[in-house]
Amino acid sequence: MTWDMSYDSFEQFPVQQKWFASCEALAHLKYLQEKGKVKREFQGDSFVFSV
Repeated sequence: MTWDMSYDSFEQFPVQQKWFASCEALAHLKYLQEKGKVKREFQGDSFVFSV
């Protein structure tokens, strides 16, 4: 994914934009998981996606 914003890093994004970007990325990963392109595993206290 690419973003056309005038920030040098993700840390500089406004909180609301971070939320939108994170949710969009998660939606893409969920789609790929449903298509069998990536696997989701629970590791520690996080989900990890892999090909």
